[in-house]
Amino acid sequence: MPTSKRGTTILLLVLSYYAASTLTSCLTKMVLDDFPRPLTVSLAQQSISTIGGLLRVGSVSGALREWRVALPVALALLLSSVLYRVSLVYNSLSFAQAVKTLQPLFATLLSAIFLRERSSARRVISLVLLLAGVAIATTTELSFSLLGFVCTVGACFAQALQSVLSKSLLVHNRIGEEHLFACAAVYTWILLLPLWLAADAPTL
Repeated sequence: MPTSKRGTTILLLVLSYYAASTLTSCLTKMVLDDFPRPLTVSLAQQSISTIGGLLRVGSVSGALREWRVALPVALALLLSSVLYRVSLVYNSLSFAQAVKTLQPLFATLLSAIFLRERSSARRVISLVLLLAGVAIATTTELSFSLLGFVCTVGACFAQALQSVLSKSLLVHNRIGEEHLFACAAVYTWILLLPLWLAADAPTL
């Protein structure tokens, strides 16, 4: 694929990702405003991914065979999913999205640790400016919630960790891209179910 065409494809994928992420956050925030049960909402949304994952793998046993590879990614995905939805209960959507931009910072740090990737001076400067912007957004937020802020930062870190772990597995060809997504979705649902049974199910 030519370099220019590849760059355009990557740009479109990034824009599509952010558009889909923003739309999902808006809809999730609307649901949580009327139904403040982040674990229940997470379980419902994860169930859709799990059904898709099972259809991709073909059977539950097919997903269970990959537990050593998929489990770390699933744990990071679980933390990211739950913490972000908890943060939406306490934070405004705009504030949560602003803090969520810290993900590239965490991804860069984790990539340096796990993948031995080096960052250029331009990238470091841009990350410093990004951190400054989040700091300004935090100090000027009218409805600031410490719990919501901590949950959002934790979700950003977990999502960055999930991305780095996934890339590490794909780079070393330990599992296929679609298969990894499918297995991680199934394991995330399995890990989330007991949390939901303990926290939300008794009071619903």
